[in-house]
Amino acid sequence: MHTPVINPVRRISWVAGLGIALLAGNAAISGEQPSSSSMACAERETLLMMLIEAHGAVPNPASDRLAMESVSLHRMRTACDNGGADDAVALYDRLIAALTMSAAQKNK
Repeated sequence: MHTPVINPVRRISWVAGLGIALLAGNAAISGEQPSSSSMACAERETLLMMLIEAHGAVPNPASDRLAMESVSLHRMRTACDNGGADDAVALYDRLIAALTMSAAQKNK
C-alpha cells in the first residue's frame, strides 16, 4: 500500500494559513473592525496553538518549551489586551520560530 509523504513544514504552513483565514472571516462576520495590532496578536496566537498541535502528544519539545515560557505567554497576552502588541509580537515570533524548528527536527 502506498503511503503519501507529507512535508511537515508544508502541513504547518497550510494549517497556519487556514487559521489566519478563519480569523479574518470571523472579524468579517462580527462586523467589527479589529485593530491591526489585535489582528497581529490573534494571528500569532493561532499559529502558536497550531504549532503546539503539530508537535503531538505530551511530553514533547513544545510542552517543555511552553512550560518554561508560561510567564512570557501570560505577559504577551496581557500586552496584546492592553495595546502593547509590538512587544508581544516580537515575543510570539521568537517562540514560534523555536517551535517551528523543533517541529521540523522532530519530523526529519
